[in-house]
Amino acid sequence: MLRKKKALFRRLVVFAVLSTLCMTAIQIGAMSTTNQSYENSISEGIIKRVVNEKRSDSRTLMKEKIDIKNIYTMSYSENIPIIGTDMDCQNPAITSNGNDILAIGEEYQGIFTSDLLLTYSSNGGTSWSDIIFDFATEDVMETKPVVDYCENNEFEAYGTCLPDLTGTVYFIHFPSMTDPTVVYKDSEGWTFWQITVDFNDYYAMDIAGYPHGENAPAIDFHGILTLIGDSSYGETIENYYETTDGSIGACYLAFTGQLGDTIAVDIDVSTETYYEAMELSNDPDLELEDGVFFEYCWVEPGNEDWWENDWPGYIFEGAHNPDLSANAGYCYVVAELEGDIVCYYTNDNGETMETSTVVVNGQNPKVSSVGQSALCTYTRDGNLYYAKSNDGGQTWNEFSIINDNSGTVVEEEYSLDVSGSYVVWTDGSNENREIFFSLVGTPPEKPARPNGPTSGGINREHTYTTSTTDLDGDQIYYIFDWGDGDTSEVGPYNSGETGSGSHTWTERGDYSLKVKAKDSAGLESEWSDPLAISMPKSKQLLFNHLFGRLVNIFPILSQLFGL
Repeated sequence: MLRKKKALFRRLVVFAVLSTLCMTAIQIGAMSTTNQSYENSISEGIIKRVVNEKRSDSRTLMKEKIDIKNIYTMSYSENIPIIGTDMDCQNPAITSNGNDILAIGEEYQGIFTSDLLLTYSSNGGTSWSDIIFDFATEDVMETKPVVDYCENNEFEAYGTCLPDLTGTVYFIHFPSMTDPTVVYKDSEGWTFWQITVDFNDYYAMDIAGYPHGENAPAIDFHGILTLIGDSSYGETIENYYETTDGSIGACYLAFTGQLGDTIAVDIDVSTETYYEAMELSNDPDLELEDGVFFEYCWVEPGNEDWWENDWPGYIFEGAHNPDLSANAGYCYVVAELEGDIVCYYTNDNGETMETSTVVVNGQNPKVSSVGQSALCTYTRDGNLYYAKSNDGGQTWNEFSIINDNSGTVVEEEYSLDVSGSYVVWTDGSNENREIFFSLVGTPPEKPARPNGPTSGGINREHTYTTSTTDLDGDQIYYIFDWGDGDTSEVGPYNSGETGSGSHTWTERGDYSLKVKAKDSAGLESEWSDPLAISMPKSKQLLFNHLFGRLVNIFPILSQLFGL
């Protein structure tokens, strides 16, 4: 088990258009940690306290808003290939909120030019929109896109890509994941902000969406864009975020070692915690030769200076190529370690960390999570696989292959991405690379027909039960359709456990009750066989009706009962 040690990082904040950055001292500290393995031998790592020298500098973040022109010229009738042209399409990114899915890829057009392509599905990947071309500015290098769901119906998703040669960082807004006509503020269609930053080289970028509103640090805060690279301060990680009235904030941390080519970030909305993991090597201050540096911070509601809170951290010695996902108090970091895939996980918001082996012999891991369930995808020998954990990362099931045609998966960093149970990857089976999509895992079996009364009185509660199993062992939610326009979701229940739902009909009639199951990964079963229900008027209403007729016939009753 890893023992946590808090470390306070006093970071830099940047405010607004045409504002000046004020540099502050940065401090980081922690204690030694120990990693416990299951199948692999994981080295112990030591984090020592280090104080970086105070820096002073100033620069201006120039920002411009650009409207996106939406052009539809291609479509696909099949589910699997979703982005493909007469050029190489690669480096896919995906996010979802259930049935709505947004996928972005990079079309490589030459050594100095790449374009972002976009497509979306509103039915769980059964069908996809036409590809949207000219999604961002033309004739620049737009590479390695990333996108994340913001868990907010008013502003659904957030995206970015690696800065181009001009040093431009993009804040791409998606007010709607499935409607390109929806506007953000005073713009037309999907839009993005762009700001110019001072970096010599960019290694990688990631994004973590967050619902704006009263729980956000600022009014216009939609999440955090995180960039690593070589800046004027040395090897640096920088976080950018929107604040108020179109202003941009930023904070940074410089290292004495060398950062690798990957960065992974996420925000657990339920605990308001931001997590980041990156490769780091040859850092004498941390006494780290080679590994993954992992840290987190409270995204404090109403505080634009949220980054001034504590930044506890861990080092995972010898690990490479990390990815992470955080949800409902759980955080999973998957990484390569000596040719295998391992998982570093916490179920107490980082207070403690444990390790487990996902699979022996794997590369390029990606992870998504829904509470205690986690899905890890990875490549091996030109194929794409996945493994699942249903116990918070402690154990992982046997791997299963995803791609239909063996040996066609491109095995590179950024060649795949996962969101929930949806996976995208770069396929190399044709002359030009394409981006493929698949749904992994299995939905629950068709639930049993609801069991309960087939008749009764209105305005009285009636209870019904059902059950089913999930082959993946996921927990199950039951969705009851009561036949009168109302639905109810109950759960979670363990696979095979009986679930119950209650309902009150308010109008006389005949109803058809049915139920379907949804697992913790969001996969839904088919509807059960219906149960026919008849709801006559209740005895009390029948008595009132008959008594009313008697009063009309015998008015003296009205006087006797004081009516």
